[in-house]
Amino acid sequence: MDFYSERRQHISLSSYAFNTIKSDCYAFSGSRSNISGFINRIFLERFENTEPLEKKNRTDYSFKIRPSNEVSEVLQELEGNVIGPNCEFSTRASLFNAILENYALLPQYEREAIVYSNILNSLENSLLLPPQDRRILKIKYVTARGETIICQVKPYRMVSDSARTFHYLVGYSKKISPITDLDYAPFPFRISRIVDLRTYSKSHGSANLSEVEKQELQQSLDSKGVQFMLGNISEFKVLLTPDGFNMYRSTTHLRPLAEEKLTTIDSVGNVNMTFYSTELQILQYFFRFGMHAVILSPVDTRNKIAESYRKALEFYETPY
Repeated sequence: MDFYSERRQHISLSSYAFNTIKSDCYAFSGSRSNISGFINRIFLERFENTEPLEKKNRTDYSFKIRPSNEVSEVLQELEGNVIGPNCEFSTRASLFNAILENYALLPQYEREAIVYSNILNSLENSLLLPPQDRRILKIKYVTARGETIICQVKPYRMVSDSARTFHYLVGYSKKISPITDLDYAPFPFRISRIVDLRTYSKSHGSANLSEVEKQELQQSLDSKGVQFMLGNISEFKVLLTPDGFNMYRSTTHLRPLAEEKLTTIDSVGNVNMTFYSTELQILQYFFRFGMHAVILSPVDTRNKIAESYRKALEFYETPY
């Protein structure tokens, strides 16, 4: 058995840092259990760029992790230089504490970049190549529904969503597993759902995109946003109560933009709004409004959200 595998590292964190890291572990890796591996990744990316905390944070959570062999080797190299008496960090625990507390203060977009720096660097290097030298990528990916797929991808560019929450790779993709697509089609890959990334040899063909393909991708991004670029733009009419209209003004995440010229207010203060958006964005955004919003048209979309509410009511009325 490896010498390092038996050693454990004590960690003490504020409740804010602990909850942020626990949440990121699930959001980025889909697992709440392997927090040791997640913290090891953060440590290796940040240990060279972390300064001691200006003041000692309150430590609400204490636990132990198992440092990886690579982390243990780094810690040994830092002993007597960065860690120890008269050094920047008196103990290994204080170094971990500074790294993780500082990490937790960063916006989610920057935290994702830290955790997935290897994938981001590989993609950026690929996109820096002259178009004629770009190669097709092989990406193993977990979809929002939890399905694992493998795709051949011709990359176009890296983008973020409008709220700068996640990084995305946009390109033309062809699924090769579990079933095979016949043709390439536009697809956005969220970086934190990429499980594996490889580059094919030249024998698999060029990843160079035509000007028409680039324009198609950019138009989808501009009109729909990266999260909804696969959907079709349609007209949606929504009625909002006065409270619903206040919710619309204050709830910015995923908010579709209304056509101001088509917005009207009735005698009791209800607001009729018209949107040109994708159905997925309308459903995801207005579902949280409950009794304060009604989708008037299209009828299919109205029925979908009504059915979701019916199923939710059945779930709540079921005794457990």
